[in-house]
Amino acid sequence: MLHPIPDSSLRDMLFAVLNMQKRLLARLCLLPENANIDLDWLKATWAEAPGEWVRRFWENDKGGRAKNCKIVAGASQHDKRAIISCCRNHLRYAEVYKTGSFSLHKQDWTENPFTAVKNLLIDFYDPYFYKGEGYPGTGPGNFTKDTYLAALSHQISVCPYTDESVHLIKMDHFLPKEEFPILSCHPDNLISCSTDANSGQIKGRRVPLDMGNASQAGQWLHPRLRPAATGTKIRHNTIFRIRFHIGLVGLKTRLEAKDPSIQKRIDKFQDFFKISEFWSKNLDDEVQGLSGSIADTLRDYGLPPTAQNICKLLKREHRRARRFIGCHDRGIVTAAFIWHVLASQSLFEQVKSTCERGT
Repeated sequence: MLHPIPDSSLRDMLFAVLNMQKRLLARLCLLPENANIDLDWLKATWAEAPGEWVRRFWENDKGGRAKNCKIVAGASQHDKRAIISCCRNHLRYAEVYKTGSFSLHKQDWTENPFTAVKNLLIDFYDPYFYKGEGYPGTGPGNFTKDTYLAALSHQISVCPYTDESVHLIKMDHFLPKEEFPILSCHPDNLISCSTDANSGQIKGRRVPLDMGNASQAGQWLHPRLRPAATGTKIRHNTIFRIRFHIGLVGLKTRLEAKDPSIQKRIDKFQDFFKISEFWSKNLDDEVQGLSGSIADTLRDYGLPPTAQNICKLLKREHRRARRFIGCHDRGIVTAAFIWHVLASQSLFEQVKSTCERGT
């Protein structure tokens, strides 16, 4: 979203998991109504998987997965057609962003056999991929979330949603798995992000689409298909500008689209992830910290606190901040704020006053 989403070199293995989900559903829905199945049937469905692994999948969860498979197998032909239609529709989610004519189906998952389908598909992610035994791999050990994250093309320093430092990587389903379970293991729907961005207080299970509108994604961004920024570091380009203003309590930020026609997308983005609220934290302290840094540099080099010297040092700080975009916490807003200080007479005078005092 704010930064390119890195791909894991093991993304093809996640596509293999997705194919296991699709094959299971397809085989279940091809069965006649009231069909009965057993472990041997599942082993034949996943003939390439180790038999012992398939047995554990069938028997673990106190038999819950076996029960869900049997519920789907015994469903009516009408319900089976609806299951296949819904999953095929959801797998075409990218078209929602690429065209204005395609829409995702809103499925009610609260009753069987649809609840059984949902639970089955989500189990492929959690517990199996996220914290379970994983999937048979080509190397030592099984394929899990940890091996997938370890194989990222580069390690994540900042969150692509909020630009905050990432200390513990979380996997976010951009389209929530509770509403789109067939995308629970789709690598393009899994976004590596920070713990805060993935919390219920920020993104949680909310659907980043207008499901009731003809153009469901018309006013929304997408971390891969319709990002808010491109490039990295010094060539990092956003589709918005950061504006600063005095709020009821200190300085506040607001995102303004460079193209006014997409302002609603920017508004949705900053409201969904609480960007303005997060980026506005401690801005007043940033002024003090920046002033102290400039004053220290002037003193170290024996330079007088003239407007010209202060301006040169602020520009140097801005260039430095730009270089650390994508590496340091809130690098985007930090660089923008330093430039704002240069352009704001009142803030510039505040910095100059601090430098003149020498503190």
